[in-house]
Amino acid sequence: MKSRNALISGDRGSKINIADQEFRNSQTSRRRSIENENNSDENYDPDQNIEERRKVRKGLRDLNRILVERRNEYLNPSSTGLEDTITQANTLSRQVKQTSDATIDSNLLVTAADITYKRTIAIISGETGQGMDLDDFINKCKAYIRLGEGSAPTQGQKKSGIKLRNRGGS
Repeated sequence: MKSRNALISGDRGSKINIADQEFRNSQTSRRRSIENENNSDENYDPDQNIEERRKVRKGLRDLNRILVERRNEYLNPSSTGLEDTITQANTLSRQVKQTSDATIDSNLLVTAADITYKRTIAIISGETGQGMDLDDFINKCKAYIRLGEGSAPTQGQKKSGIKLRNRGGS
């Protein structure tokens, strides 16, 4: 029986130490993760019921909207709203079976992680909501702009639009 460090002959007659060869192979090969292949496609279902998908997507979007709207409340150290939201998101994410639905779920988790980070910073630094949160202000502006897009212009806005068009045309 040959020892582990035995020499083997190469193609050109050179002798290579087996341990050296294994070391070289380990450096050039990629580490592969081991997955449970029995359940690899268990969560993906391209034929998932459309009503179930709509319900899950609506739930995830509603959670994300609530998370953004109640951001200041969730930044409070005594608030449990963030934990409750993540628990509800976990319940909904068990029903996600499409990649497009998973992106909505991941967006919710990114928002929750951002709020958690800001909450941690506020707890560490001792700030408890003093000052103005720029991200919160921007999110409220976005919501206001979205809601304002569908509204009809007022009489004053119509007149100023006519004046601007008349000036630009002359």
